Amino acid sequence: MPLDFQVSTKGVISDNDTILILKGNSKKFRQTCWDLPGGRMEPGETLSETLKREVEEELPGAHVTKIGQLFYAEANHHRVDDRELLTLFYFISIKV
Repeated sequence: MPLDFQVSTKGVISDNDTILILKGNSKKFRQTCWDLPGGRMEPGETLSETLKREVEEELPGAHVTKIGQLFYAEANHHRVDDRELLTLFYFISIKV
């Protein structure tokens, strides 16, 4: 049986012990939510391409200048599309 999962990347941007997080609205839970910039990989993308695209889409005017080391990974079952989701967290630098 083939593996059926998706990959997501998230960027941790820190400056003087402060971490940037995004405020959004969860349609599913109908409440405010907080998250790191990032998102799901599209077909044919590398991990770094996914991270760069997602961060720059979510932070207009920002450009990813450095993708550091992978520091955390988690796997969860995503109830909406009934698939496993592997999320990889990287330290990144941006320029605005």
